[in-house]
Amino acid sequence: MKAIDKLPQSSEWNLKAITIEGDLLGQDGQWQTEEAELWLCNPVDCIRELMANPTFRDAVCFEPQQVFDNNEGKTRHYNEMWTANWWWEMQLSGQKFAGNCLPEGAAVVPVILASDKTSLSQFHGDQEVWPVYLTVGNISKDHACVLLGYLPTTKLECFSKSTCSLERYNLFHYCMTQILEPMVEAGKIGVPMTCPDSYVHCMFPILAAYVADFPEQCLIACCKESRCPKCTCTLKNLKKHQQGNMQTKEFEDKLGLHAVYEPFWATLPHSDIFQSITPDILHQLHKGVFKDHIVAWCTEVIGKEELDAWFWAMTSYAGLHHFKKGISKCKQWTGTDQKELQWVFIGVIAGAVDSPVLAAVRGVLDFIYYAQYQSHTKATLRKMDDTLKLFHQNKAVFVDLGIQNDFNIPKVHSMVHYTASIRLFGSADGFNTELPERLHIDLAKHAYRASNKRDYVIQMTKWL
Repeated sequence: MKAIDKLPQSSEWNLKAITIEGDLLGQDGQWQTEEAELWLCNPVDCIRELMANPTFRDAVCFEPQQVFDNNEGKTRHYNEMWTANWWWEMQLSGQKFAGNCLPEGAAVVPVILASDKTSLSQFHGDQEVWPVYLTVGNISKDHACVLLGYLPTTKLECFSKSTCSLERYNLFHYCMTQILEPMVEAGKIGVPMTCPDSYVHCMFPILAAYVADFPEQCLIACCKESRCPKCTCTLKNLKKHQQGNMQTKEFEDKLGLHAVYEPFWATLPHSDIFQSITPDILHQLHKGVFKDHIVAWCTEVIGKEELDAWFWAMTSYAGLHHFKKGISKCKQWTGTDQKELQWVFIGVIAGAVDSPVLAAVRGVLDFIYYAQYQSHTKATLRKMDDTLKLFHQNKAVFVDLGIQNDFNIPKVHSMVHYTASIRLFGSADGFNTELPERLHIDLAKHAYRASNKRDYVIQMTKWL
């Protein structure tokens, strides 16, 4: 055991106890309080650990590149983060929106964060954990990701209902500020790190992207869940096929912002959090736009029993899922189920709906398939814009049929940001929330099952 203890250790876990004072009075006449635990690792140490791993030698990059398919340089490819524009612009100018520039010769570490609250108990109890993950854009998107911390999941019962929602925002941003505090100085002056090429580089860790589902995107951007976390498009303008004006100065009423006065990203150098929020193919497209909206609208157009009959009549074919009992009685849908439904949906509804409905559905499905490309060119990005335009040109049919009153739907609006994000950060498959969902199995659920289910977070950190 002593020999095992001498082996290289991963980043050290630290506990920060937080006392939260609410706005409700207790029986003793004092303000009620709650105790919360924030478990965290030093993000700079986590980055140093990733960059020092020799197994990534052939999958690491230290500078941005512009990749073309031939010597003429006419067709540019966007896939890994280092092939996209964010890193290129950051390396050249140091900072796009402020005056502080990186020193000459600085090596950028594009930091990619991901967080997602998840349930630990399947059948009873309300045990939850809120992991925060970290990876870097220097390493290929097929490789490394580490656990950075566990955010507190306290119920905040010491606050009144009118203030509880805002205080959840404040608690999240306070905790993320504590976790990312070492990155503030490191992003300004750089940190020497031994890298897989065996050289020591002066690395500048800069928050580049944040992977999260829609509720957490709004939490990060300090906005209401009825608004867009990336732009200032107002609630009534979400239906428009355009982005909002970033110069707008309205605060809570029109922009739907929450009064979080110290967001965690305010002090991070060279970062633009609204630009950093990335596409979420799983929750925005598969589950949101397609399953929750397109399938629901088409079900109303055709009728549940009729649509189930069309699925039942579908010819079986190897590799395609045959929904023999239809889809109306299916209560739980996985991401895989939604993808399999997309493969056959156009064929099932063809002939059962009018051409404008079919065109709108085809526009969305084509957009979803283009969004999943592992590498993009100017042509594929133009195709994405064209398919989105096809949907918007035909979506009014759902209003005419009395199915939908308007299209002020945040997840539908989010599609307008996809091509810009791909140009900035590379293909969207590298920022899909399927990654943290998969990491939950190893870094949350398995760790929880190894505990005695009491004070489980500290046991999970030791088990990991």
